[in-house]
Amino acid sequence: FQLSAGPDGMTISSRGVLEWKVPPAFPDSQVNVIVNISDATGYELFHAFSITVNGDRAMLAEIPNVPPKPVVNQPARENRNLSTHGGKGALALLKSASQSKPVSPVQAETKPNDTLKSGQSKIDLPAPLTDMVVGRSGQYLIMYFQSLKQLKVFDVSSLKFIKSLPVESEDILFTAGAEHLMVVLRDQQKIERWKLDDFQRDLVVASPVDNPIHAAVMGHSSRDLLVLFHGPNDHRQNYDYVDARTMKVLEVERKGAGYLSSRPLLLKCVTASADGRVVTLANNTLIYLESKVEHRQSPRDYGSLILSGGDGTFLYSERGIITNQMEEIIMAAKVGEPARPIQTGMLIPAVQPGYVLDLLLKTPRNARTSDVLAVHLEGELEPLLTLNQVDTSLNKFEWKNPPGMSHYKRFLFFPDRDLLIQVPDTNDRLILHQVPLRELMNETGIDYFYTTSRPETKTEPGKLWKYQIKTVSRKGGVKYELQSGPQGMEISDTGLLTWQVPADIVEPELNVIVQLKDDSTQQLSHRFTLFVPAAIRSAQEQLRKEQERAEAEKKMAAAREAAAREAERLAAREEQNRNKLKRLTESGEAARTQVEQYLTDRLQSYEKEQSVRKLQGYRIPGQETNPYRAWTDTSENEIDARLIKYFADTVILYSRSNQILTIPEESLSKADRDYLDQISKAEIAERKQREKELSDRSLPKQRMIQLWLATQETPSRFGKKNLLGNIQDEQGKPLLSWRVQLLKHVRGGSDLYSLFRHDEPWDSEYNKKLIPLMPAFYGSSRSKAGPGKTNLLAIQAQRPLFSGPGGASLFHKGELPGQTAIIVEAPDALAVEWTKPDDWEYESDKSIEQLFGFHPDGFYALFADGKVELISEKKPLNEISTLLNLKNEPAKDSP
Repeated sequence: FQLSAGPDGMTISSRGVLEWKVPPAFPDSQVNVIVNISDATGYELFHAFSITVNGDRAMLAEIPNVPPKPVVNQPARENRNLSTHGGKGALALLKSASQSKPVSPVQAETKPNDTLKSGQSKIDLPAPLTDMVVGRSGQYLIMYFQSLKQLKVFDVSSLKFIKSLPVESEDILFTAGAEHLMVVLRDQQKIERWKLDDFQRDLVVASPVDNPIHAAVMGHSSRDLLVLFHGPNDHRQNYDYVDARTMKVLEVERKGAGYLSSRPLLLKCVTASADGRVVTLANNTLIYLESKVEHRQSPRDYGSLILSGGDGTFLYSERGIITNQMEEIIMAAKVGEPARPIQTGMLIPAVQPGYVLDLLLKTPRNARTSDVLAVHLEGELEPLLTLNQVDTSLNKFEWKNPPGMSHYKRFLFFPDRDLLIQVPDTNDRLILHQVPLRELMNETGIDYFYTTSRPETKTEPGKLWKYQIKTVSRKGGVKYELQSGPQGMEISDTGLLTWQVPADIVEPELNVIVQLKDDSTQQLSHRFTLFVPAAIRSAQEQLRKEQERAEAEKKMAAAREAAAREAERLAAREEQNRNKLKRLTESGEAARTQVEQYLTDRLQSYEKEQSVRKLQGYRIPGQETNPYRAWTDTSENEIDARLIKYFADTVILYSRSNQILTIPEESLSKADRDYLDQISKAEIAERKQREKELSDRSLPKQRMIQLWLATQETPSRFGKKNLLGNIQDEQGKPLLSWRVQLLKHVRGGSDLYSLFRHDEPWDSEYNKKLIPLMPAFYGSSRSKAGPGKTNLLAIQAQRPLFSGPGGASLFHKGELPGQTAIIVEAPDALAVEWTKPDDWEYESDKSIEQLFGFHPDGFYALFADGKVELISEKKPLNEISTLLNLKNEPAKDSP
């Protein structure tokens, strides 16, 4: 005895005694009770009754020991819920602790009285059936009764319910394989796993996917593959394969769509082949092969819903039959074509492979007076048998919004048991039909010819695969012809297929077609697909080797092309070098002279500009500006003005009132004339000094100014990142000095710059020939270092100037402060070839001592603003370091 439903606190003993202490102020006036009664054979009865509640009395009732009577072979049976014991139900035996009156029984709902024919029987269900799946390789039907909150296991062999399992949610999905029942508690995001050998729940895990699960499916003979369809809504589904043994999501390689379109209606119709390797949802098919899943979509003409056959070879829809490789087998007739048996039929695969049911619906387009159910061989157009004894009126199919279970679960055909189980739309009973195909066809006189065997469709590399085709033919004389199959497969005269699977096979799917004929000239096309999952690894290995071979060939081709390009480059470079060498011989001196002349002219222009600036206003020696002062004439008139010009005994003044005054020198006071005489002497001295400097271009100041003018030709003068730097190779190794790079930016220097080989170091055999062509502005009249050596070195300190990756910028992050030294004139001991990427490195203040000794009083330094100063050796080293801004500290620009 097992209490399946009842109020809280009710208990039942092993003798079948029900006891319930009615709680005070119990809110309900009536409660329903269901007791599950089973015997040693596993046969079950369901005892249901209602109790009217009046007060808080205790209740005690003993269920009578009534031996159950089998109902499978009976055409009909009496209602046994409450009147199975001498006209008295179990409620008549209720005894109250307070001796209250017995409660009157309530009559249960009456089951339909079916008129059963020969070979038919029925089993009443304990409650309306909500859903159902096949498990344990077709041995069990697992039925869900939502009103009972139970899953019940129906044994197809004994045609009995053998187990009831509790359900802890009203929002569930469930599916079954060969060993396990999987229950998805959608509202709790959990999955329960029940063993089908002892019906124990051995595992409860959190959902392995994040999204809500909308469908779950296993092949009823699969031991490992559980497929979950999930997504944020029920119109777009992602899918994951879960290992039923570990309940972990499998890492699979996906080929094709990652998401599948669906509708709530189609989610009821998810199907799988017996081994779980072929799964269908809507018009999508998933093929699983050794951690690889391929998505295939059926042709548009085959509708929006397809179902997998038992072994996954054939796929069925209301419009025809295709293979799992989307090859058309049969398509329903189009308008204007002769009608075919499946023109408007619903194709429902049998539980075991080999057969399919065809439910031919009565429609306005055909002449049928009722729906007809027929049996076909898989892939065959003509029916084997029409099952006229099946009352199809018990099932009315509504395509747009079908209630309850999917249509394909309402007719379950078990060919190996000669059994068809029908579930009427009322969901309250099972109609069992005995369908012995051969006997029925003998009775009807059909000239039958069909196969009764299906192969083992999974094999392994190196294995000898065998399959004996079994047929049933009234005429006999069956002949076999292998029309399509893998290389090496053979078939004997008796229908024995053999194939030595190659050890290095790389094809995971192989189609086999055997044509069969008998003496009646009937023909059958026996089709199936062989799966060699391990071939995936061989294919991957072969693909890897092919890719490696292709990559090696590609590298060899690239190497040949690179060698050819290198040969062309070397030839072109050799030609270029010959031309350069010729130009070097012919025009090297001219190129040097050209850049020297340009910078000489540029220096003269610069000095004239400076002279004009000075002539724009006189100044007293030692003063940086031309100030306003009081001017007095011989009549003691006074005006505050600034001297603008003084020439030919004439003075031009600019007053604070913005007036320009021209005054003869003789009209000014003596003090003003003495002031003018002082200015005149200072101007004469400065002019003589300039003339002396202009006559000697080798002075350090002139050369440094020329260098500074050259740097102004580089992009830095436009506020951009200065590109001036050492010329380097691809690894960052300096090849040529910034002094060579500078030529590229100086007008007239490009000819000399272009003579260099910029991809060779400064001391290569060719580039050494250019050392003697050092421009004069890199030289020094005091130097005895030798031809081609320069004393003008850039300062390498804690700031980039002329060195660094890619040719460091002269100015880092914008212009350097004006009072920052960038070039010094060093003694001969530090002089370098002008093309060599080497300069003076400041490491500490003590390293400044290296710069003394070339000039008697100190050394010259060029600043970023173009000013050149002689740095006295009498200054302390730390003061010199600060003056030159060698530590890259903020400094004010020179005025």
